[in-house]
Amino acid sequence: IRMRAIGQAEMRQLLSTLNVHCIKAPSEAETKPEFVKTKQVIRSGYLYKKSLKQTGVGKAWERSWFVLEVETNEGDPGSVVKTGKLTYYQSNKDTKDGVELPLHETVSVKGGLGKTKGTEHRITISTPKREFEMGSDDKNLAAAWIDDLQAWIGLPKVVRDESAGGASSGGA
Repeated sequence: IRMRAIGQAEMRQLLSTLNVHCIKAPSEAETKPEFVKTKQVIRSGYLYKKSLKQTGVGKAWERSWFVLEVETNEGDPGSVVKTGKLTYYQSNKDTKDGVELPLHETVSVKGGLGKTKGTEHRITISTPKREFEMGSDDKNLAAAWIDDLQAWIGLPKVVRDESAGGASSGGA
């Protein structure tokens, strides 16, 4: 389209109209890359879990393989949602039929001491419906599990995506 303005005022008005009504098409470099969901294992290992089943004297302890992983999903534009997930299996060779403990509903994770040999260093995960009790014979291992679990309990964590939001933030 060819346009010719008679005077300077008309030229400004035409340019202003073009700037307001024209939408800049994104270049290839500005298009948003497709988001890729990820899973990252934070910690895994054997712990003893107190069963709900009653044995002769008390509740039984079952040795289970626990996996704490973080799933990364796309949130609102410019953000990433990270969700912690704790699952236990019968052994470390199992990849299916795991039982997920509801970290999003977890109110607290705390440590303690028990009397049962092999499970004296306790980890208690409290949810509104139930308390899950795990145990280990290693004090440092139990403390490491508690630290990692406390970081991922509650609602998912929302993080600004640097690749999407960093360029448009104004360059500070």
